[in-house]
Amino acid sequence: PKMFFERSTVGEANIVNLGELCLFVIHALVFQHSRSENPFRTALFTFQDTQFVNYGEGSQENTNRFLLAYSSLFDAISHSILNDTGSTILLLYSLLQKNPMFLTYVLTRTDLDTMLIPILQLLYEAPERLIQQVYLELVTLVILSHDIVSNKNIQQLRVQSLNWFKERYLPSVSLGDLIVLVLVKVIHTHLKNKESFVLRNCFGILANMSSSFQELHPYSADRLVKLFANISRRYLAILSRSPKENVESNQTEIEEEAALYHDCLLLLVETFNSCLSHGLAQNPHLVYALLYERFLFQPFISDDKLGCYANNIKTVVDYFGELVDRTNIVEWSSEAVFEVISNATHHWKNDSLQKLAEQSYRYEESDDHPEDFFVPYLWAIILSSHTSIPWDVKRSALFGRFI
Repeated sequence: PKMFFERSTVGEANIVNLGELCLFVIHALVFQHSRSENPFRTALFTFQDTQFVNYGEGSQENTNRFLLAYSSLFDAISHSILNDTGSTILLLYSLLQKNPMFLTYVLTRTDLDTMLIPILQLLYEAPERLIQQVYLELVTLVILSHDIVSNKNIQQLRVQSLNWFKERYLPSVSLGDLIVLVLVKVIHTHLKNKESFVLRNCFGILANMSSSFQELHPYSADRLVKLFANISRRYLAILSRSPKENVESNQTEIEEEAALYHDCLLLLVETFNSCLSHGLAQNPHLVYALLYERFLFQPFISDDKLGCYANNIKTVVDYFGELVDRTNIVEWSSEAVFEVISNATHHWKNDSLQKLAEQSYRYEESDDHPEDFFVPYLWAIILSSHTSIPWDVKRSALFGRFI
């Protein structure tokens, strides 16, 4: 696989990557008949690792599966993501979603940063690309965020200064922090156009990872809390609109917007609650950020869905707020307050928090004609990469929103 990705052939006007052409052929064969018997689809989703072959009981079905070195495939995908036109991320999504053996292999890697950092960079620079490619990148992260062990590993991996991250100079942060910061940026970008699929998946990834948060960077904690403040203002503004304003606007759109913001707030308070329940002592910067905005959650205490989580958050900020007030701080400063909080977190007991069911956000591919998404998307990226194909896309009914 690595040879395919690196080898090139010269075309009429530009260099055409042979590996990319091979992927386009594979995808076309796999997705063209996704609901009927398709040997190409079966082969892609069942091939095994040359380093660990499970023949089961020696059945003919197992021995006929083709073999491929997962390590080589992992390396090839990781090194090709940044220069991808869409075919590599589609391959990665397909394997993680449909080939459980390859997914298990990826989750056991201790160097997931080699694959995740390029995906995060693409998401960071997402406005320049097809929204459908953003969908696949996010769903890939959702799939990987299901695994608790992998999430803990991500928190341990350190990322040195990245020249593509422009928000703030961060000489060294955890990979978990980088994921948080990139997702927050993606969320802010898509709040403007209310892209619900993007928003719900971003918040779902955060919620899945939250129980494993370790030593969140102060900038990450601050961005998360300010994100809640931003969305809560939008949501409360809709609720406070007068009946006259609602009549003058599209009522259905208003209700859908309010429901979207409410879902986002719910996933975000679940994230805070999970982090505080599992790792409050390891995340004093999050406690500090929540305490700084201690009245932010008050409007949601009586909310049917958010209320239980908001109450837990209120319990935490009330406890640490009273502790700071009782402490004889000689010279008040953010550093002095944080020191009080940091010292006190080690004595905190979770008994005060209401025990709530753990939430897990999962992506499930629709069984209702998934090819309606994948076939147009595939041919859209083929055409965008190889403009020599003489198709008049304006006269084609295939592409719809993809072109």
